[in-house]
This record gives sequence, structure tokens and C-alpha cells, in this order.
Amino acid sequence: MSVVNQLENAFGSDIIEATETEFRANCPKCKDSMGASDTKYHLYVNPFKKRRNNVTGLMELGTWNCFRCSWRGWGLEKLGANLEEETTARPFQSLLDLLEEGDDDREGDNILLEVAQKSKKANDSPKGIEFPKGYRTDWSDSLTGQAAHKYLKSRGVSNDQISKYKMGYCSSGVYAGFIILPVFEADVLVYFVARSIFDKVYKNAPVSSKNILFNFNPELKTICLTEGIFDALSVGRFGVAMLGKNMKGAQAQRIIGGGFETVYICLDDDAQQNALNIANTLKDHIPNVIMVTLGPGNDPNSVTKAQLLKAFTDATKIETNFDTLRWMLDA
Repeated sequence: MSVVNQLENAFGSDIIEATETEFRANCPKCKDSMGASDTKYHLYVNPFKKRRNNVTGLMELGTWNCFRCSWRGWGLEKLGANLEEETTARPFQSLLDLLEEGDDDREGDNILLEVAQKSKKANDSPKGIEFPKGYRTDWSDSLTGQAAHKYLKSRGVSNDQISKYKMGYCSSGVYAGFIILPVFEADVLVYFVARSIFDKVYKNAPVSSKNILFNFNPELKTICLTEGIFDALSVGRFGVAMLGKNMKGAQAQRIIGGGFETVYICLDDDAQQNALNIANTLKDHIPNVIMVTLGPGNDPNSVTKAQLLKAFTDATKIETNFDTLRWMLDA
């Protein structure tokens, strides 16, 4: 039985895969402590993480933490015991049996890795697509092109960025009157975002964005996650746009697997809870996860360079629940 199946049986509900080793569930303890049931998957479970108990000296497998009611702990046996009244089976027993088959810690780690790999869903790399019909880059040859170029400059986009990211516009077709903001993987077009020149309307490429990250470069040691492409461009070459407020599971897998030393999270002011959810997903996998707060009503593309620099200087590293509380009070 896969880890996902065991979790779904134990919790009696669907499970969200946050990363290949971390899962989200509706917390069964929230109703008692918060007065209302959890319906937004606040409980994070990592059944593969290990530690040695300082008191007993025994190895404990698995940890969990609810970011709503703060129910947390170590050990799948303990978690299973808390859930026994919800199921007649012994939750996670087959996973515990696998761990016990290892002769030493190294072999146990290999077994856990194999289980994790088998349990995760397929994460195909983004596939190449074509530019939309009517895509052009001759900015000065039409009134639409001139208006599109003027709009990009008004959003702080430099000519170097326009050229580097092969930005363009459409003067005909479905995307007529829209700026085209391409997303590339190894010089292959995998996605694009279209923004109207004349009003606040966005259209996206007709493909899934679940594993799409704008300007994703695993060769860097530091990146900064933002919501939109204009936000990422404002941050500079380290900016990586998630194309939304929430980090999707496939995106999380790519970020965690990227080998980054530091990940800044700089979302719009109205997405601070989303930013915290992202930090909680990444902090056990990446050495430095740092929250950037821009102040009421702001986003990376709306503040000055000086304001952005100060926000990064004052940013908060998230390692413990105390860090989370401190950041929430300052945000």
C-alpha cells in the first residue's frame, strides 16, 4: 500500500501531496481546540523524516505539524494511535515494517527513499509549446507595438529584460492587444502569460501551469519566489514567479530538488498566509527560508528599489514556530 493510501485510510479523507516526501491533510484535532473543523489541509505530515529520541535513544520515523491548531509531534506510531478511532487498520504499519528491515541507518534511509519515490505522482518536465498566432517583437512597426512597449516600460521592465525573455505582443488572433510574457525551460517555450495593454485582463497559455516556474535556474544558490512575472522581474535575475499565490506540489518538488541554499519568499501584501504556507513547506528541506514583507497594499512591482532593498534587509528567517510568530507580528 502506498504512503498516500495509508494516509488517506488513516485520516479518512483525501490527501494533498505538497512535495515528494511531505503531505497535507485536514487536521482531526482542530475541531476540539479551534471550535471548527479543518477544511483547508493545515496539517503537514512528513512520514519519511527521521530523528533519534534524546530520551529513549530510539529512532523515530515521521513528523507532523498543524499550522492552525499547533498539534505536532514525532513518530508514526504516536500519530497512528491518535487516529486509531478513525480506522480499524494500524496506520502506517507497512511503512514501519520497511524501516525495521534495514540493518542500519544507511539501509533504512535507502528503503525510505525508495518508498518515497514509489509514492509520488509522476512529475513530467514542462513540454514545449508554440507562440500564439500573431506574436510579434517589432515594437515600433505598429501602434499596438508602441503601446505595448510603453506599457512594459511603465511596469519597470528594461529593454535588456524584454530582449532576454523574448517578450512580444499580438496584433491579431485570440491574443490581439495583449503583451506576451514567455516562460522558457532550456530555451524551449513551455508557457506564456498574456496581459492586455488596455485593461487589467490576463490570459494564460492553453496548457497546465502546475509545474511551471518563470526564470527557474537551478544553477543559482539563491532565488526569490514571487507571484507574478512582473514581480519576479522587479527582484532581478534571482526572481522566480510561481504564476499565482500558491505553490503547487510539482513546483515545490522542483524547488526542493533544485539544491538551493536560500529561498526568499516575497509575495503581495494580501497573500501573507500563502507565503507562510510556502515557508512551512520549504523550511525542512532548504537551509535558509526567508520571509520578505513589503507593507500594506504593496507588491514587488509597486515599490521602489530602495524600499525593496530595505524589505530584504529586514526579512525574517523561518526556522522555528517562534520565528513564524515573530514574522506574523511584524507583517
